[in-house]
Amino acid sequence: MSKKIFSGMPMVRMLIPLVLGIVFAYKVQPAISSFGFLLAIFSCIPVLFFVHRSQKRSMKWIGLDGVIIAITLFLIGNFLVSFHNENQKLISGDSPKQFVVHALSDAVVKENSVRFEAEIVSEKFNSWRNADEHIIVYLKRDPSAEKIIYGDELVLNSALTEIEAPKNPDEFDYREFLAKKNIFRRCYANADQWKMIGEGKGNVFKSSALALRRTCFAQLQHYGIKGDELSVASALLLGNSDQIDPNLIQAYSASGVLHVLSVSGMHVALIYVILLKLLTPLSRNRKTRMLSFIIQLLFIWFYATLTGLCPSVLRSVAMLSIVIMGNILSRQSKIVNSLAASAFLLLLIEPMM
Repeated sequence: MSKKIFSGMPMVRMLIPLVLGIVFAYKVQPAISSFGFLLAIFSCIPVLFFVHRSQKRSMKWIGLDGVIIAITLFLIGNFLVSFHNENQKLISGDSPKQFVVHALSDAVVKENSVRFEAEIVSEKFNSWRNADEHIIVYLKRDPSAEKIIYGDELVLNSALTEIEAPKNPDEFDYREFLAKKNIFRRCYANADQWKMIGEGKGNVFKSSALALRRTCFAQLQHYGIKGDELSVASALLLGNSDQIDPNLIQAYSASGVLHVLSVSGMHVALIYVILLKLLTPLSRNRKTRMLSFIIQLLFIWFYATLTGLCPSVLRSVAMLSIVIMGNILSRQSKIVNSLAASAFLLLLIEPMM
């Protein structure tokens, strides 16, 4: 029975133990760090042998090879969480101190403050030392604070406070939501408690993606769109929902259509269908079919970049990329297998996704 269910879907079989390893490490016990990693590396030898042998016969997970593969992938998932958590070291104590942060997002302007995620790269505790913790930063609103973008480097002299737990049983657990992003604390700084000391310290690819989104947002403003219309258009087209008024979010939530304000696989699918229609003439000719595939790949990744590479879009774009690559190689695969393949690749990059 299991053979029929997973027939032609090897990536589903590989994804299950990887996910179990991630969930086990996150929910049950601390992850197996160095030992698990070394064991997983040595176990990769039979995995490679298995993949090579599977080219000549159908993939079977019965016997020693299947058990070794499952254990290997479980340990890899376990190690990914361990590696992820070890790179997020909490700074002890909540007393005011001086530390340097890199902005991990553009500043979101609120009524009296600006908000952005940041990574502490060093702190002053008797002497400067390296640190690695993600926090939420709130700065008192002023023109200079509003201009903070991803990659800017700041010195803060403020107190770090823990994220509070929900006070009501059925309330949204914002602390747990941030904990999955390894954010456990936040700070608030007045104008005299922070200073800009550098720019362009972030990842070049992500900086380019956010710069492109800012350019498109400016174009929407240039054409006279403003207010709630601007924030909704930015959320629908660019995946930027930070500017939406909380009252408007509540209205969408009450009407049951809040999901339309976040860019997801539905948006990617609609764009892809329109793109296929436009490229139909190229697809009919064998000589231009490859050009059609290349345009499809470039365009969907351009859109993913435009939306800031958010996880909901990455899932769909990765799956579509695998489907397109299958078409290039003239291989038809099951959509579920392509979905599992995209999940497998993304979890290797970011296990908490």
